[in-house]
Amino acid sequence: MIDLSAAIVTQVSAHHVGSRAGDEGYFLSDQPVIIDQALSDALIEYCSRAFSRQTEVYRYGHDVDLQYNVLNGLTAQYFDQPPQRHDVSKAIAQHLYNQSGHPHIKPGDLLVVGLDQVLFVDELVEAFAIIKAESTQGFLQFERVGGDMLVNRQEGIQLKRMDKGALIICTDEAEGYRALSVDNNRYDASYWIDDFLSIGYVQDDNFDTKAYVEMCKSFASEVIKEVADKKSQVDFVQQTFNYIDQVDQVDVGDFKEQMFADETTTRAFDDYRNKYQADRGITMSETFNVSEAVVKQQKQKLRNFIKLDTNIKIQLGFSNAKSVDHLIERGWDEDKGMYFYKCYFNFES
Repeated sequence: MIDLSAAIVTQVSAHHVGSRAGDEGYFLSDQPVIIDQALSDALIEYCSRAFSRQTEVYRYGHDVDLQYNVLNGLTAQYFDQPPQRHDVSKAIAQHLYNQSGHPHIKPGDLLVVGLDQVLFVDELVEAFAIIKAESTQGFLQFERVGGDMLVNRQEGIQLKRMDKGALIICTDEAEGYRALSVDNNRYDASYWIDDFLSIGYVQDDNFDTKAYVEMCKSFASEVIKEVADKKSQVDFVQQTFNYIDQVDQVDVGDFKEQMFADETTTRAFDDYRNKYQADRGITMSETFNVSEAVVKQQKQKLRNFIKLDTNIKIQLGFSNAKSVDHLIERGWDEDKGMYFYKCYFNFES
């Protein structure tokens, strides 16, 4: 999706944005930051670590018209008027402060980092990163002075984790540019995405794949588990991944034929899918190409185990439903008044 390995840092502006709820104001620097190679390398690493793993693409939007999106206008100025980029970064900081009225929103240092030679979907483009650092980490700094060593405690941001960030990409300007977003401090779900950036999803294969997998996982949790059991829930999710692994393109009609043996479950799936879309304000495609990057991420989040209230976990590593039914049985013990699972095996490892 995004590759910053050959990217060049062209400009860095640094400001501080306080909490508007606490009337803290903001600090705007007079000049851009002086860039040396060490800083450039650190910022490339910082941005690459945060954005290269993102698969969801966004674009600017507005309920009335795109021209009313504040950041879309500032983005156009940033790309079209390079001499004005530091002034644009000040306007970005002011806009961020104006959206920081909720008491939960934390103050932070703001970086606006200009980038060139960014590889996005096989095209070299310009971009800039908006980074808000809300948390700092203490570290010790050592310095030799004459025959002594001085040790000072300093505060700084860690490069391994970006609190909040957006990478704005100079492409598809007429549609609202393209953007990637990071939010690891999700204390306010709408503050960063909706209020500040005002961005929405681009419905591409990444979006469709993630939305479909998450819908199937939710269906397994809220429907299958309730009418059957936890084993069936885990098995359905595993079978969903098995189906996706075997095809290049998901066809919802074919998926239902392969996954459901009766009309009742098929109707339940259709009803749930319609409600899922309506509740989230999204529309999922009937056919879409599978995004391998998204599938890989979703598999890493997969919880394919049964957790019991007796502090016992049963890990399920099966690739097909027949193995689950053949090797694990669920039942009810009348004497103990408890459910049980019976597992079959040949040897222990």
